[in-house]
Amino acid sequence: MLALGMISQDQYREARTATLEIAPDSAGQFAGHAEYVAELARKLARERFGDDAYTRGLNVYTTVSSVRQTMAYDAVRRGMEAYGRRHRTASADGSPQAALVSLDGDTGAIEAMVGGTDFSTNRFNHATQALRQPGSTFKPFIYAAALERGMSPGTLINDAPLDNSSRWQPSNDDGRFLGAVTVRQALADSRNLPAIRTLQSIGIPYAVEFASRFGFSSKRMPRFLPLALGTGTTSPLRLRPPMRYSPTAAIAWSRT
Repeated sequence: MLALGMISQDQYREARTATLEIAPDSAGQFAGHAEYVAELARKLARERFGDDAYTRGLNVYTTVSSVRQTMAYDAVRRGMEAYGRRHRTASADGSPQAALVSLDGDTGAIEAMVGGTDFSTNRFNHATQALRQPGSTFKPFIYAAALERGMSPGTLINDAPLDNSSRWQPSNDDGRFLGAVTVRQALADSRNLPAIRTLQSIGIPYAVEFASRFGFSSKRMPRFLPLALGTGTTSPLRLRPPMRYSPTAAIAWSRT
């Protein structure tokens, strides 16, 4: 402004020596409690532009909705407060953590993301950095791999115990076995044994290779049949492809 003649030398010197005042109620927070979103955007900008990201005056736009972000934050807080009451912890800001990612089912765009219970005390983003077993939300990847190998939604799979020679004898969530079921029914009902038999059919190496196309780390996928039940590890954000299926999969992300 001095160079443009918009302020005098006295005004320039006064501005240079003035103490920067920060609003006392901000505490580094962002509207809608989007601190984890803002930090992720900062990291991505830094990765792309280096230190120039801080000096080029960039405008960074996200797909996050302020309304959905507030709803997501409130949902996490209510859930953690309820957890605190059940387990008699002091508050939702203690050691237990939670994460929530809300995506557009058609585009995969992030509409809301909460990476933890309190950004000011823990900046580790549990939505993008914490590794958890995906559980039954991994089953769509097994069936998708099988479809690529020629299986169809109407293909019949045996929902029955494994061969007696197997030392591992998994069951279904309801404790029942239905016999021959279609791929469509097995996926809709999240049946365990059909998923395991599908993995047996296509082969574990191919299933690992197929899932790695969607961002899963091959190093974090065990080369055993329990892989069909989601015994590998990944972050909540990596589960974007099957998000529409997730509500039927009875998955629960454990706390740290």
